[in-house]
Amino acid sequence: MDRLKEYLIDARFENSPKWKYLIFGNTSADMDSVVGSMLMSWYYFQKTGNKYTPVVYCTRHELTFRFEILEHLALFGIDEQFLRDYVIFQEDFKD
Repeated sequence: MDRLKEYLIDARFENSPKWKYLIFGNTSADMDSVVGSMLMSWYYFQKTGNKYTPVVYCTRHELTFRFEILEHLALFGIDEQFLRDYVIFQEDFKD
């Protein structure tokens, strides 16, 4: 899982400040959407060489209430603070 974390960090920095390559989860921001967008970003990187950043379609504040996602990802070393720092959220598009 460390390779995925390293990849997500690199992708976030490569896609800042202008977003070029994004993978959107669906608007429900449920577990399969969040995990799927993270893994799909990795998959597209493997296929294209472009670093994609996953987008979680909820606010960072709402993430706290999605405890099932947080607990599941924590099993693999991805905690809430990591997600807040290296994944794009809905509120990031308001600027």
